[in-house]
Amino acid sequence: MADPAIGGRQTLLKVRVRRLFCDNTGCQRRPFVEQVSGLTTPYARRTPLLRGMLEKIAVALGGRPGNRTSWLLAAEVSRTTLLRLIRGLPVPEAGMVSVVGVDDFAFRKGRDYGSIIIDMHTGRPVDLLPDHHSASFADWLRAHPGIQVICRDRASGYAEGDPGR
Repeated sequence: MADPAIGGRQTLLKVRVRRLFCDNTGCQRRPFVEQVSGLTTPYARRTPLLRGMLEKIAVALGGRPGNRTSWLLAAEVSRTTLLRLIRGLPVPEAGMVSVVGVDDFAFRKGRDYGSIIIDMHTGRPVDLLPDHHSASFADWLRAHPGIQVICRDRASGYAEGDPGR
């Protein structure tokens, strides 16, 4: 198992664990390996500490820059591995949103447009609407009554959907 570097050199841990077999014929996992708590997880090649480090690098830098940084930290992983780690992270809950921003964007330029709603405090997307019509935005606002402030561009399309207007 790979672990964070020590003294700028890559660290590999050799762990000896017991391989166990289940005698129950109804059991789907006949052979299995005992886990060392805090150090191993099933099918992992990295310790949780190294995985956490790589996840933070991936979220902060992305693919190629994260790849270069991982080489500097002697934890060499590819850009696709970093992107896979990002995709494996749980999606954070939006929570209660009081200030939102709304704007349109193109699913396919010139053909399909939608609306993106962003939490203005965190800058994170809250929801995607399938079109950029004021009626669907008004329906979304009715479903989320805690909205106090709406930030939008000067186009009148979203202003027509604002029920407080």
